[in-house]
Amino acid sequence: MVNKKNQPNDDQNDEIIVDEREFIIKSATIKDGFLQYSFEPLKGVAKGDIHNVKGAAIIHEDLSNAMGRIAVHLANIDDAFHKAKVRFKDIDALHDHDLTDNYRVSGFVIKGGDDDEKVQIFGSKHVTIGGGRIELKSPAIAINNFSSYKWWNELKAEVDNVRKEVEEYMNGKCTPVADEDEDPAQVRVVFEKLTDKDGSNEGTGGEESDFEKAKVQ
Repeated sequence: MVNKKNQPNDDQNDEIIVDEREFIIKSATIKDGFLQYSFEPLKGVAKGDIHNVKGAAIIHEDLSNAMGRIAVHLANIDDAFHKAKVRFKDIDALHDHDLTDNYRVSGFVIKGGDDDEKVQIFGSKHVTIGGGRIELKSPAIAINNFSSYKWWNELKAEVDNVRKEVEEYMNGKCTPVADEDEDPAQVRVVFEKLTDKDGSNEGTGGEESDFEKAKVQ
Protein backbone atom coordinates (compact mmCIF):
# COMPACT_ATOMS: atom_id res chain seq x y z
CA MET A 1 0.00 0.00 0.00
CA VAL A 2 1.05 3.60 -0.46
CA ASN A 3 1.96 5.44 2.73
CA LYS A 4 2.47 9.16 3.04
CA LYS A 5 5.06 10.69 5.29
CA ASN A 6 5.59 14.35 6.00
CA GLN A 7 9.26 15.10 5.83
CA PRO A 8 10.38 18.70 6.42
CA ASN A 9 12.30 20.41 3.64
CA ASP A 10 14.98 23.00 4.33
CA ASP A 11 13.07 25.57 2.31
CA GLN A 12 9.47 24.44 2.59
CA ASN A 13 7.23 21.88 4.26
CA ASP A 14 6.16 20.04 1.14
CA GLU A 15 4.55 16.61 1.58
CA ILE A 16 6.74 13.86 0.20
CA ILE A 17 4.99 10.67 -0.84
CA VAL A 18 7.03 7.56 -0.09
CA ASP A 19 5.96 4.30 -1.71
CA GLU A 20 6.82 1.58 0.79
CA ARG A 21 5.34 -1.31 -1.19
CA GLU A 22 7.66 -4.20 -1.91
CA PHE A 23 5.64 -5.44 -4.90
CA ILE A 24 2.39 -4.94 -6.80
CA ILE A 25 -0.10 -7.54 -8.00
CA LYS A 26 -0.35 -7.55 -11.80
CA SER A 27 -2.82 -10.37 -12.46
CA ALA A 28 -5.03 -12.87 -10.68
CA THR A 29 -7.05 -15.86 -11.86
CA ILE A 30 -9.21 -18.25 -9.86
CA LYS A 31 -9.85 -21.75 -11.14
CA ASP A 32 -11.28 -24.71 -9.22
CA GLY A 33 -10.74 -22.89 -5.94
CA PHE A 34 -7.05 -22.25 -6.56
CA LEU A 35 -5.28 -18.96 -7.28
CA GLN A 36 -2.81 -18.18 -10.03
CA TYR A 37 -1.30 -14.71 -9.94
CA SER A 38 1.61 -12.55 -10.98
CA PHE A 39 3.42 -9.77 -9.16
CA GLU A 40 6.08 -7.19 -9.92
CA PRO A 41 8.78 -6.31 -7.36
CA LEU A 42 9.12 -2.57 -6.84
CA LYS A 43 12.52 -2.66 -5.16
CA GLY A 44 15.81 -4.49 -5.30
CA VAL A 45 17.65 -6.16 -8.16
CA ALA A 46 14.44 -7.87 -9.35
CA LYS A 47 12.58 -4.55 -9.71
CA GLY A 48 10.45 -4.59 -12.85
CA ASP A 49 10.51 -8.37 -13.25
CA ILE A 50 7.20 -10.23 -13.49
CA HIS A 51 6.81 -13.37 -11.38
CA ASN A 52 4.01 -15.81 -12.24
CA VAL A 53 2.82 -18.05 -9.42
CA LYS A 54 0.49 -21.04 -9.30
CA GLY A 55 -0.84 -21.11 -5.76
CA ALA A 56 -0.81 -24.48 -3.99
CA ALA A 57 -3.43 -23.58 -1.38
CA ILE A 58 -7.19 -23.20 -1.60
CA ILE A 59 -8.39 -19.60 -1.67
CA HIS A 60 -10.31 -17.94 1.13
CA GLU A 61 -13.96 -17.11 0.60
CA ASP A 62 -13.19 -13.39 0.83
CA LEU A 63 -11.00 -13.62 -2.27
CA SER A 64 -13.70 -15.53 -4.16
CA ASN A 65 -16.31 -12.94 -3.22
CA ALA A 66 -14.03 -10.03 -4.13
CA MET A 67 -13.43 -11.45 -7.60
CA GLY A 68 -17.15 -12.07 -8.01
CA ARG A 69 -17.98 -8.40 -7.44
CA ILE A 70 -16.23 -7.46 -10.69
CA ALA A 71 -19.00 -9.30 -12.60
CA VAL A 72 -21.25 -6.24 -12.62
CA HIS A 73 -18.61 -4.38 -14.62
CA LEU A 74 -18.16 -7.23 -17.08
CA ALA A 75 -21.94 -7.20 -17.59
CA ASN A 76 -21.92 -3.44 -18.13
CA ILE A 77 -18.97 -3.54 -20.52
CA ASP A 78 -20.83 -6.26 -22.45
CA ASP A 79 -23.77 -3.80 -22.78
CA ALA A 80 -26.12 -6.11 -20.86
CA PHE A 81 -27.85 -3.24 -19.05
CA HIS A 82 -27.90 -1.01 -22.12
CA LYS A 83 -29.55 -3.68 -24.26
CA ALA A 84 -32.11 -4.38 -21.55
CA LYS A 85 -32.74 -0.63 -21.13
CA VAL A 86 -31.87 -0.79 -17.45
CA ARG A 87 -31.39 2.75 -16.15
CA PHE A 88 -29.19 3.28 -13.10
CA LYS A 89 -27.35 6.04 -11.32
CA ASP A 90 -25.06 3.81 -9.28
CA ILE A 91 -23.51 0.67 -10.72
CA ASP A 92 -22.93 -0.69 -7.22
CA ALA A 93 -26.72 -1.04 -6.92
CA LEU A 94 -26.63 -3.74 -9.62
CA HIS A 95 -24.43 -6.35 -7.98
CA ASP A 96 -27.49 -8.50 -7.27
CA HIS A 97 -29.29 -7.78 -10.53
CA ASP A 98 -30.50 -10.77 -12.56
CA LEU A 99 -28.41 -9.67 -15.54
CA THR A 100 -25.27 -9.48 -13.40
CA ASP A 101 -25.94 -13.02 -12.22
CA ASN A 102 -25.43 -14.24 -15.79
CA TYR A 103 -21.78 -13.18 -15.66
CA ARG A 104 -18.78 -14.75 -13.96
CA VAL A 105 -15.31 -13.25 -13.60
CA SER A 106 -12.42 -15.67 -13.39
CA GLY A 107 -9.55 -13.20 -13.50
CA PHE A 108 -7.93 -10.01 -14.71
CA VAL A 109 -4.60 -8.61 -15.77
CA ILE A 110 -3.26 -5.13 -15.05
CA LYS A 111 -1.37 -3.33 -17.79
CA GLY A 112 0.63 -0.14 -17.57
CA GLY A 113 2.19 1.62 -14.59
CA ASP A 114 0.74 3.36 -11.55
CA ASP A 115 -0.12 6.49 -13.53
CA ASP A 116 -1.78 4.75 -16.45
CA GLU A 117 -3.10 1.41 -15.20
CA LYS A 118 -5.57 -0.49 -17.36
CA VAL A 119 -7.42 -3.65 -16.45
CA GLN A 120 -8.51 -6.43 -18.78
CA ILE A 121 -11.17 -8.75 -17.38
CA PHE A 122 -11.60 -12.44 -18.20
CA GLY A 123 -14.83 -14.32 -17.56
CA SER A 124 -17.94 -15.81 -19.08
CA LYS A 125 -21.67 -15.32 -19.43
CA HIS A 126 -24.62 -17.70 -19.44
CA VAL A 127 -26.43 -18.21 -22.74
CA THR A 128 -29.88 -19.72 -23.16
CA ILE A 129 -29.01 -21.69 -26.30
CA GLY A 130 -27.51 -24.92 -25.09
CA GLY A 131 -27.67 -23.76 -21.49
CA GLY A 132 -23.93 -23.21 -21.43
CA ARG A 133 -21.46 -20.38 -21.04
CA ILE A 134 -19.34 -18.48 -23.51
CA GLU A 135 -15.98 -16.93 -22.74
CA LEU A 136 -15.54 -13.17 -22.54
CA LYS A 137 -12.50 -10.95 -22.57
CA SER A 138 -12.95 -7.24 -22.06
CA PRO A 139 -10.90 -4.51 -23.71
CA ALA A 140 -8.20 -2.98 -21.52
CA ILE A 141 -10.11 -0.41 -19.44
CA ALA A 142 -8.25 2.59 -18.03
CA ILE A 143 -8.82 2.99 -14.30
CA ASN A 144 -7.87 6.61 -13.84
CA ASN A 145 -9.30 10.10 -14.34
CA PHE A 146 -8.72 9.93 -18.09
CA SER A 147 -10.77 6.76 -18.57
CA SER A 148 -13.62 6.68 -21.06
CA TYR A 149 -15.39 4.18 -18.80
CA LYS A 150 -17.89 6.04 -16.63
CA TRP A 151 -17.58 3.68 -13.69
CA TRP A 152 -13.79 3.38 -13.69
CA ASN A 153 -13.49 4.46 -10.05
CA GLU A 154 -15.87 1.72 -8.88
CA LEU A 155 -14.08 -0.83 -11.06
CA LYS A 156 -10.72 0.22 -9.66
CA ALA A 157 -12.04 -0.19 -6.11
CA GLU A 158 -13.17 -3.77 -6.83
CA VAL A 159 -9.90 -4.67 -8.57
CA ASP A 160 -7.82 -3.16 -5.76
CA ASN A 161 -9.84 -5.17 -3.26
CA VAL A 162 -8.97 -8.38 -5.12
CA ARG A 163 -5.33 -7.34 -5.18
CA LYS A 164 -5.47 -6.81 -1.42
CA GLU A 165 -6.97 -10.27 -0.95
CA VAL A 166 -4.24 -11.78 -3.13
CA GLU A 167 -1.65 -10.19 -0.85
CA GLU A 168 -3.52 -11.66 2.13
CA TYR A 169 -3.41 -15.04 0.38
CA MET A 170 0.35 -14.68 0.00
CA ASN A 171 0.53 -13.99 3.74
CA GLY A 172 -1.34 -17.16 4.64
CA LYS A 173 -5.04 -16.33 4.29
CA CYS A 174 -5.82 -19.63 2.57
CA THR A 175 -6.37 -23.34 3.21
CA PRO A 176 -3.47 -25.75 2.60
CA VAL A 177 -4.20 -28.74 0.40
CA ALA A 178 -4.67 -32.06 2.18
CA ASP A 179 -1.70 -34.38 2.56
CA GLU A 180 -1.46 -37.47 0.41
CA ASP A 181 -2.80 -39.66 3.21
CA GLU A 182 -5.94 -37.53 3.48
CA ASP A 183 -9.08 -37.95 1.40
CA PRO A 184 -8.85 -35.75 -1.75
CA ALA A 185 -12.64 -35.63 -1.81
CA GLN A 186 -12.55 -33.56 1.36
CA VAL A 187 -10.36 -31.00 -0.37
CA ARG A 188 -12.88 -30.80 -3.19
CA VAL A 189 -15.66 -30.10 -0.69
CA VAL A 190 -13.74 -27.17 0.79
CA PHE A 191 -13.34 -25.22 -2.42
CA GLU A 192 -16.73 -26.23 -3.84
CA LYS A 193 -18.19 -24.20 -1.00
CA LEU A 194 -16.46 -21.19 -2.52
CA THR A 195 -18.31 -21.55 -5.84
CA ASP A 196 -22.00 -21.39 -6.64
CA LYS A 197 -24.00 -24.01 -8.45
CA ASP A 198 -22.92 -22.58 -11.81
CA GLY A 199 -19.26 -22.96 -10.89
CA SER A 200 -18.53 -19.26 -10.75
CA ASN A 201 -14.86 -19.77 -10.04
CA GLU A 202 -14.22 -22.89 -12.06
CA GLY A 203 -12.71 -21.02 -14.98
CA THR A 204 -14.16 -20.55 -18.42
CA GLY A 205 -12.80 -23.64 -20.11
CA GLY A 206 -10.98 -23.76 -23.43
CA GLU A 207 -7.55 -25.03 -24.27
CA GLU A 208 -5.77 -21.97 -22.96
CA SER A 209 -5.97 -21.43 -19.20
CA ASP A 210 -7.02 -18.08 -17.74
CA PHE A 211 -3.60 -17.84 -16.14
CA GLU A 212 -1.88 -18.10 -19.52
CA LYS A 213 -4.20 -15.39 -20.87
CA ALA A 214 -3.49 -13.16 -17.90
CA LYS A 215 0.29 -13.38 -18.00
CA VAL A 216 1.81 -9.94 -18.26
CA GLN A 217 3.78 -9.59 -21.45
